[in-house]
Amino acid sequence: MSLPELPDAPLRLAWRREAIAARVQELGTEITARYQGQDLVLVGVLKSAAVFLADLVRAIELPLRLDFIALRSVDGGERTAAPPALLKDLEFDITDCAVLLVEDVVDSGITMSQVHRLLQTRQPRSLRLCSLLDRRGRRVTDLPLDHVGFAVGPATLVGYGLDLGGHFRALPDLWEVVDRTALLADPAAAIAAVSESIKLSANLGASANDLDSSD
Repeated sequence: MSLPELPDAPLRLAWRREAIAARVQELGTEITARYQGQDLVLVGVLKSAAVFLADLVRAIELPLRLDFIALRSVDGGERTAAPPALLKDLEFDITDCAVLLVEDVVDSGITMSQVHRLLQTRQPRSLRLCSLLDRRGRRVTDLPLDHVGFAVGPATLVGYGLDLGGHFRALPDLWEVVDRTALLADPAAAIAAVSESIKLSANLGASANDLDSSD
């Protein structure tokens, strides 16, 4: 059952948590099949990829190691050709390892191409990229994505680790930003509206179940 639309809400549902969970499980199955018998290291790009990465590693049925890299966002992160500023570098030596770089969303691909080149200098056995979201319409590089959750358009999304102004990462669903100004003006009100939508959906679902039981 889809969530009911709320009038004048600054957010619109894009993907429910159940659809996200199902797709992450499929990605885990793909990755498990690809990396059998290899020394697998997943490298998460902080902060937005953290929620996706946490679910992804539990869907991969292989021994693996986790590491993280953090970049300073400049003008929206991927809209600049300047080299990425590292806030946190890898802790593991990835020489001769099978490395899977995990990102939340790839937009222009500029920053991820630079990170890809940086990690290639560490001489991994292989280096591939997995992104929850692929905004291919804005791509300006030929960066290949090996595993993709969902293809998305230009709309800004929040939830499931993605934020706007530091807010909304903890929302379990993915939401499209309809009114950015209203959202940033009162994040608490937006989150309350989302909670009300989820509550209404649960009540409608319970009512439908009651009707089915009475037939």
